[in-house]
Amino acid sequence: MTRKHYPMGSISSGTMRKEDLIPAFVDELEYQAGKDDKYHIALCERINEAMENDGYFDGEDSYFDLEELFDALDEYSAPYFYFGAHPGDGSDYGWWLAIDDIDATMVDGIA
Repeated sequence: MTRKHYPMGSISSGTMRKEDLIPAFVDELEYQAGKDDKYHIALCERINEAMENDGYFDGEDSYFDLEELFDALDEYSAPYFYFGAHPGDGSDYGWWLAIDDIDATMVDGIA
C-alpha cells in the first residue's frame, strides 16, 4: 500500500511581490510534480524561460502565470486543505486547512 504525502504549511512568507512568489512557487511545483506530471513540468519550464526575459515581472504575463501557479499548486492540496494565503497573514503562502469546508461538511452531515 502506497501512502500519499500531502504538502502542508508555508512555502513563502513576508512578501507579496511577484518577483519573490513566482520563483518560489515554480520551485515548489517542480518538486511536487516530480518526473511524472508532464503538464506541470512544462508549465514550470515555460515560466522559468519567461523569467529570463527583461521586463517579465513588469508585464501582465507574470500576473497570469502567478494565477496559473496558484491553481497548479492547489491541485496538490490534501482533502480539506487549499493552497493560498494564510487566513491570518496575507503574505504567507502555502497549504492551509480549509475550516469553512470542514464546517460545511459537518453541517451537511457528510462527515
